[in-house]
Amino acid sequence: MNPPVRSGLMQLPDIQQTSDSEPAHPAAVVIGWALVAAFVGFCACLGDISDDVRMFQCSYVVGFLGFGFLIYSVCRRRPPGRWRYWFAGCVVLRLALLLTSPSDDLYRYVWEGRIQAAGINPFAVAPEDESLADLRDELWESINHKEYPAIYPPLAQWQFLAATWVCPGLLGMKLMYVLFDCAAVAMIGAWLRAEGRPPHLAIIYGVCPLVLSAVSLEGHLDGALVALLAGAGLADARRRPYLCAVLLSGAILTKIVPIVLLPWLARKHWRAALLAGGVIVAAYVPFASPGVSLFHSLVKFPRETEMLSLGHGAALKLFAADASRLVCGLAIAGVALWHARRPAPLSRVLLPVFGGFVIFMPIVHFWYLTWIALGLVFAPRASWMVLLASMVFYFEATLVGARTGTWNMPAWVSYPVYGPFVAAAVIEWVSRRVQSAR
Repeated sequence: MNPPVRSGLMQLPDIQQTSDSEPAHPAAVVIGWALVAAFVGFCACLGDISDDVRMFQCSYVVGFLGFGFLIYSVCRRRPPGRWRYWFAGCVVLRLALLLTSPSDDLYRYVWEGRIQAAGINPFAVAPEDESLADLRDELWESINHKEYPAIYPPLAQWQFLAATWVCPGLLGMKLMYVLFDCAAVAMIGAWLRAEGRPPHLAIIYGVCPLVLSAVSLEGHLDGALVALLAGAGLADARRRPYLCAVLLSGAILTKIVPIVLLPWLARKHWRAALLAGGVIVAAYVPFASPGVSLFHSLVKFPRETEMLSLGHGAALKLFAADASRLVCGLAIAGVALWHARRPAPLSRVLLPVFGGFVIFMPIVHFWYLTWIALGLVFAPRASWMVLLASMVFYFEATLVGARTGTWNMPAWVSYPVYGPFVAAAVIEWVSRRVQSAR
């Protein structure tokens, strides 16, 4: 087992569970699974969380109580049963949520798959463009931000197109990402085995109520992102840098966020980083044409919107909006470069690098925390677990939307979301200082 890295805020504490650990109490495991299953069962019966947001939030808390029992059982104890039974449970939880109402993001996925099938470049025209009027139907009405052309990178666009060809519609698109998420759990288990860790630790991602809500309940494409990242991590653990580079570039081409890991890859294997860069550039070529701005939405949307941001929200107290974004961008880059200073395993850089990204980005949606859940598999931290739980307040915006017809995040939500997280992080820091002084 790799030794823990002691570096203050950047510390990645190692998992304490070993083959010599005491077995987990069967009652804790049963209660944990029962509570998570109760959360999933309630969501499946509810169908659309906007129908009763308060009950959904209560069930989310119940699910997190069960999650806590299971985390204790796998992190500090020796879990009973073979991994394949635990994995089967993760798959069942996901499939049980397949028929629930998805996020409005899924409507955009379907739309962009549809216009590609019609031979139209999704980066060239926004959904509101009148030239696309013949392709509109009832799904078009639910697309968010119709004024923006495509924001998702090329591989995501090809995923949308593939789902449109194979099984058009919302259900087919959601099924694809639920299956990706099942593959992600399997890949995480294999990655843990490759690092000599118990595969049961994959349930930190596999049964997390936030992850289940983000991918299985709402259908976000982050399931594909995590699957590709897990594949890259497995390749890194098996010392296959070029495969790692291809899979990491696939993650970047699904959602741009993992680009913050390129400095790590360059430090570890610069030729593999060049390969990743080449794959990314090549993927954009089919969408490039005169007059098409491939990154228009990616640049414009964060500049026009700020929501539930910790670092950017704090920086706005000191700087103007553009200056605040610059400061936060430099902070994200600084964290990424700091963790690229030595060739550590990918499992050791995921949490701090994605953590820095989430803290300093101007917009934070709850499904962004799926990236954090992946990092927590290899470096469980109480403060980040608390943030996953406190994201229950994110759904206040859904409640506002159900009551007024307009989705809107109340300004007060940032306090109950980040307050417990900051308090837990301070306690962790003080605890480490006390332990190191002994």
